[in-house]
Amino acid sequence: MMSKFFLSVLLLCAAASLDALPYIPGCPLHESCVRALRQETQARRRALERRETPDVEGRTSGVYTGFQMDLGDFNDSANDYINLRPSLAYLNSLNSIDLFFCAFYTFSTADPGISPVTDSQSLPPVHRGGLEANVAYSFDIAEAFALTFALDNQNMFVFNPDESSLNGNDKALAYAALEPSLRLAYTLDFGEASILNSLPFHYTDDSSLDYALSLMLNTDGGLGFTLNLEWWNLWAAEKTETGEAASPFEYGQTEVVVHFWRGKFFASLAATADSSFTRFGIEPYAAYTLGRFTLFASVLVNNMGAQPDDTTMRVNLIQGKRDVTSVIPSIGVKYWL
Repeated sequence: MMSKFFLSVLLLCAAASLDALPYIPGCPLHESCVRALRQETQARRRALERRETPDVEGRTSGVYTGFQMDLGDFNDSANDYINLRPSLAYLNSLNSIDLFFCAFYTFSTADPGISPVTDSQSLPPVHRGGLEANVAYSFDIAEAFALTFALDNQNMFVFNPDESSLNGNDKALAYAALEPSLRLAYTLDFGEASILNSLPFHYTDDSSLDYALSLMLNTDGGLGFTLNLEWWNLWAAEKTETGEAASPFEYGQTEVVVHFWRGKFFASLAATADSSFTRFGIEPYAAYTLGRFTLFASVLVNNMGAQPDDTTMRVNLIQGKRDVTSVIPSIGVKYWL
């Protein structure tokens, strides 16, 4: 039976909105290179299966190590930091079972989630780590249809939690999610269309259950489109760890991802919007493979659009949170062992 490789592109932390969970450089769960690696690997695997693309390059399974560096926020001179992030991962397909395991470590020279409140304030370095495991099982239910059941587990740790921090660095387990999903794929003459339903369960102190729907189209020419829709708090604990009432069930965010792969080159563009389409983020990514090496670069532009009201901005200033748009470039390399 033809192997169907499972692709998860919901890597923008469906646990909270753009307002509630700002982008934290160094968090592996926000990392575009993991999303891109899976998209690129899926495209290469599809080409190998169909034997219709002669210029297939690169590995589709095995162990790889990576190193990524985030170069601070170019739109906030006070938020001057560098993230250094080594990683190690295993990716393979055993008949109808697909496996993905990954471990990250991130050293941030300063706390990247906030800005100094005063010119004299010194932000402490932050040590983070992340673990992700994904297991998927695929089988054909008809000549053109295939089902994939998958279970994804993501965890992020802060090794030196700061009790005075106000952006999630005060907890050893900063993020944890278990996400079962079901994907139905249909083979087309020119590619593949699929729909994916998932239920991310967040089991940190503020536990909740969300719902996500993804619509995907991938062509044999290397072009792919993904539309991700997220609803939050399908179920939530009655009270948060601060004693506040849990947020009600609501539409959370929209994400559109376009990617293109051809031979040694891969590129993607991800765009996100909050539920009211007033705040936006965009992230271009490009990678080029040279033998066992893959060089990649990305730029995250986040928090564009409408700004919070005056009261929220005053609170954010006290807490050190940023209201301005973030522009965060990253460069890195992956090496297949």
